[in-house]
Amino acid sequence: MKTFLLQLSMVCAAAVFRVASPLVITGGCRSDYECIANKGENWCCARWNLGSGIAVCKPRGRMDDECHISSNLMPYPLDAPRAFWRCPCGPDLGCTATETAKIGHCTTFDNLPMKRGMDME
Repeated sequence: MKTFLLQLSMVCAAAVFRVASPLVITGGCRSDYECIANKGENWCCARWNLGSGIAVCKPRGRMDDECHISSNLMPYPLDAPRAFWRCPCGPDLGCTATETAKIGHCTTFDNLPMKRGMDME
């Protein structure tokens, strides 16, 4: 019985160490330029996820992908990691959302309404 309990505790300890092992993220970046150099055109350097401080190379948004409306105002390529976890929309696309939303969808410029703060007067 002691042998069984010892073996069981060793299995449980091994399971805990596997679950608690650190997550390895590859593809970290410091700027869009770094992603373009390593992955090609239409990649950006953005946070891995909403709560993460780790930036990774991600593809720019395609038609109907979710996007952050502030990406319409940010330059591409950017010489720093992006503050948001989404890349700007790809070439000939812009981010559109309802008037109060911050998350929208990539759409063609023909369908892109002028947003607050973007009106040219």
